[in-house]
Amino acid sequence: MNRTAVLLCKCRGDHFRDVNYKLAEEYLLDLDADVIYLEDLCSSVLVHSAEITALHESHDSIIILACQPRAVKHLLIQNGIDLPEYTTINIRDKEAVTALDLIKSLNLTPGLANKCTLGSNSEVSCWYPVIDRDRCTDCGSCAKFCLFGVYRFEVEHVKVQQPLNCKNNCPACAHSCPASAIIFPKIGEGGVISGAEGVLPKPAADQGDLASRLARRTSLRSSIVRGSVIQQAEKKR
Repeated sequence: MNRTAVLLCKCRGDHFRDVNYKLAEEYLLDLDADVIYLEDLCSSVLVHSAEITALHESHDSIIILACQPRAVKHLLIQNGIDLPEYTTINIRDKEAVTALDLIKSLNLTPGLANKCTLGSNSEVSCWYPVIDRDRCTDCGSCAKFCLFGVYRFEVEHVKVQQPLNCKNNCPACAHSCPASAIIFPKIGEGGVISGAEGVLPKPAADQGDLASRLARRTSLRSSIVRGSVIQQAEKKR
């Protein structure tokens, strides 16, 4: 076995720079590799976790061309995809030439690529949160904050239970996380919330009694999420 698998994500997010995708695709087609097209990595991991996990059994190396490496790492973990070793190259934020240079630096063997596609059959953009397990303290604040049942918090452990319940372009829970442990790979603003490494925040000081904390949480919700969305969510509760 001496084969390379390259997962090429054409993200559905508004931030996606198509020039990076096109340059990467043109270069990959002249390599001796299995190039696997993903309509959207965030969608594909929900329905093709077994196929992606099995890649390490038939390939010596795996390369993922998608977004921030931290976002990809925890996206795989969250969906139970266990790849012992792989390389992630961010084709979202880097300049096109830089991303292509990183691909070339891997010194893959020239040849003729074998192409295939992993479709998602999903009509939604698959906007949902990804928990960074290296940062998460399982405080449960995200589950308590979310109005849409995205999270499940029990036995002092929080998980993303219903990812597609998340409301498109709503990153409110990430902004409320005290450990900056929530990633939205599709968010356009960049920074830690998109998966960049960043710096962990300082521990929060005493925030007062329960009533004060609840008042601040309500205020934060209103400042981040449109009032109409909150009203609709409250009615569903």
